[in-house]
Amino acid sequence: MVVAQNIQASWIVNSYDLIFNPGEGGEVSETSRKVTFGKAYENSYNETNNTTSVKDLPTPTREGCIFLGWYTSKEGGDAVNRYTIMSEEGTEIYAHWLETWTVKTTITKLNAEYNDRNDKGTPENPYLISNAEELAFFAKQLQNKIGDYYKYSYKQTSVIDLSRDSGNKQVDYVWQAIGFSSTTAFCGTYDGQGFAILNLKTTDITNASTGLLRDYQGLFGYTTNATLKNINIINGKVYGENFVGAVAGFMNGGSISNCRNGAEVEGKENCGLVGSANCVKVTTCYNYGTINGTKYVGGVVGYAQSGGEKAFTHIENCYSKCVVTATSDAGGITGYASSYTKISACGFNGDVTASSNKASLVGQSENEAVITNCFAIITGTSDMNWKNGNGTVTNSISKLSNDTNKKYTGSDFSNWSVLDTTSTQPLPAGFSWLGTGGRKLTENDINKLGYSIKVD
Repeated sequence: MVVAQNIQASWIVNSYDLIFNPGEGGEVSETSRKVTFGKAYENSYNETNNTTSVKDLPTPTREGCIFLGWYTSKEGGDAVNRYTIMSEEGTEIYAHWLETWTVKTTITKLNAEYNDRNDKGTPENPYLISNAEELAFFAKQLQNKIGDYYKYSYKQTSVIDLSRDSGNKQVDYVWQAIGFSSTTAFCGTYDGQGFAILNLKTTDITNASTGLLRDYQGLFGYTTNATLKNINIINGKVYGENFVGAVAGFMNGGSISNCRNGAEVEGKENCGLVGSANCVKVTTCYNYGTINGTKYVGGVVGYAQSGGEKAFTHIENCYSKCVVTATSDAGGITGYASSYTKISACGFNGDVTASSNKASLVGQSENEAVITNCFAIITGTSDMNWKNGNGTVTNSISKLSNDTNKKYTGSDFSNWSVLDTTSTQPLPAGFSWLGTGGRKLTENDINKLGYSIKVD
């Protein structure tokens, strides 16, 4: 008698190699991974222990280049990302790159003020920067972590046009920030001596594999205890994701003084002349470039962070004459001021647009944040507060540009003045952008100048 038996087929789904090709000059930490057929590229299969882990595609690096994403061909092709489905054995994807000024520069060394001395790069004998290629060489040394370039002193000696090479030929190279991460941070001194920087432009192309722009964008990307002074950016367009500032994306400690910006800034969080300042002394800076973002957006500093009573960010004698646009936490001086942040003798002349937490001076503030002796001239049609949140405002004024809604807070205006008897714009002592001196004022004088609405 024959007994019938049921047997069942058992199938194992193949796992295929996904190969990452970074291209000539590029490097990538993960050269390939196994991915099961029909699964997304993010599912990395381990044949040894029969397990799958979920992880993003690797980010390759290439000197002087910005990674634009992974594609199906060396040139052209379709963009792929972690969610692309594995469909065939031996799939190879290719890194696409955008070359920047740091690749294009032909400079191989910088001259110091006194080349015959051994103290090159010190404050007494700084390296000299006179054109775009020398500035790009400086950025390149930090990118590649060469020697002590990250902590040297530099002095700009002429106008720099980032749309022209050393032969004065018109070029279209994008700028890669000086120190674009915490590991390549600039820690030295840069003195622009007031010389103009023209046509500063970072890339507005997103990473095709992540859909993101880049963090830490600006002339400088990331600084640690650096001194930035007398920098004069005339025009341009600075794009980024987070920590986007015309002069600096993120400053951790240090100081910035007597810097100006006319370039447009566009990012998401932490955007301004300085994107984010952590325990930084910000003095005598002027922004007239439009600032656009989503959150923590300010005319001078996007996000002002302080560490306590002895370690804090102080924004003083700064002037913002621009339009600030965000979704939330937007202010004419700063989008956000943490506890212990100090803002004094500052002025804003422009408009702020946001769905929530918009203010003429500080979009959102925490306890112990102090705003004192500041003024705002609002060019829009609707009035707004000096600040939102729990910070305090003292001895400050604001009005609409049509000379209505003139209000003030505080009672001690002894340090304020008007420049002459015909002027109707009071200015605080220590604010120098519209002139200094003039007739000293009292609270009664403030009232006589039309600031009749007192806000306690």
